[in-house]
Amino acid sequence: MKNVRKINESDFDRIVEKILKEQYNFISVGAPTQTVPSKDLARYKAAEKKYYCVPKPFAPALDELIKRGYNKHILKMALGVIGRESSFASGLRYNILNPFKEVWSLLGGDTSVGPAQMKHSTAKDLKLKEGLSSVRGAMDAVYQYLKRSINLAAAKGYTNQKSVNVPANKSLDAKSDLAIASYNSGIGKAIQKFCETKNPKLKAPCDGKKYTKQVKNYLPNYPTKRWDGVDISTHGYVAEVVNKYKKFNCF
Repeated sequence: MKNVRKINESDFDRIVEKILKEQYNFISVGAPTQTVPSKDLARYKAAEKKYYCVPKPFAPALDELIKRGYNKHILKMALGVIGRESSFASGLRYNILNPFKEVWSLLGGDTSVGPAQMKHSTAKDLKLKEGLSSVRGAMDAVYQYLKRSINLAAAKGYTNQKSVNVPANKSLDAKSDLAIASYNSGIGKAIQKFCETKNPKLKAPCDGKKYTKQVKNYLPNYPTKRWDGVDISTHGYVAEVVNKYKKFNCF
C-alpha cells in the first residue's frame, strides 16, 4: 500500500481513458457487443464458422495465431486456461472485478488482469508486445507462458506420457499437465523433480541428499486458499483445464 500515490483529476481522466481503450482493444477482436468493421466482417465470420468449438470472440484471434504457426495443442491449453481463469472474459465475477484490477494495475499494483488473468510483471518477463486486455494478447500471453513451462518440465524429465498420480482422463500428458499446474501455483513451485519419501503416499521435491529417487511424471497437488472462499487444488485446476481442452475439437 505504501507505494500507491494519491491521484489528481488529470490522473483519473488518464486512467479512465486507458481503461476504455483497453476495453475497446478487447472488444474489437470479435466480442459480440462490438460492431465489426465492414472490411473485417467476412474474415471474422469465416473464423467463427471454422472454429465453431471456441467462444466467438476468440475465433478470429485463434485463426490468426494458427496462421502464424502456433502449436495447436498449446493453443487448446491456452484457451482452457483462459476459460478457467475468466470464463472467457465473461460472467458477473469477471465483469465486476476486472475493471477494479485494471485501475489497481494502472496505479502500480501488480495484479492479474484481462482474459488471461496474468500479472503485468509476468507479461514483462515473457517480453510480450501486446496488452493483456485484448483477446489476442491474452491468448498469446498464456501460449508463451505454457510453451516455456512445457520446455522447463521436459528439462526436469517429464515426458509425453500421462501423469502417474491422476486418472488418465484428467491428464493430457505429464509435461502439459505440469505446465498447466504452473499457471496456477507458479513455475518455481510446480516445475521441479519430485522424489520418493518414507511415506509411500507423500512425495517431496528432490534435494540430492535426503530425497534422491525421482518419481517420473508426478503431478504435485497443492491446496490453495483464496480470499473469496473459492478454494482449489492443483489437481482440480488441471482437471478443469483438461476438460475444457477436450471440447476444442474443431482444430
